[in-house]
Amino acid sequence: VFNLSASFNNEQFEIINLLDLVSGQLYNLKSSNNIEIYADGTEQEDRFELLIGTVGVDEKNHDEKFLIWHNNGTLHIFTESAFAMVIIYDLHGKIIDHFDLYNAGYHSKSLILNSGVYVIRCVDKNGLSHSKKVFIN
Repeated sequence: VFNLSASFNNEQFEIINLLDLVSGQLYNLKSSNNIEIYADGTEQEDRFELLIGTVGVDEKNHDEKFLIWHNNGTLHIFTESAFAMVIIYDLHGKIIDHFDLYNAGYHSKSLILNSGVYVIRCVDKNGLSHSKKVFIN
């Protein structure tokens, strides 16, 4: 059992999460200062990913059913929904790619995109939609 304690003095970040890539568990470090993580000692050294971000002008910060980010050619999605349709658009509205997710938790997909801004839209089984702008360098 590992105990993680976190303290954040800088309030400029709206999102501070720790993603366990093995279990798919997402820990909100802004709302919980102490976390217990169970491990058997054989885990990979890159088991966790720290997600830090801000909320944009046109975005709301509330408990979303989806967390979406892109890093090093990989699209990462964490969803609480058991099913989601994912659609990737360029800024002209052209569909670049689409795929379905069939279970809740962490998902990753290799996604090589040209530099620019893209919109990732996730739609759950009830038709509720969440969109996120992703900036690719």
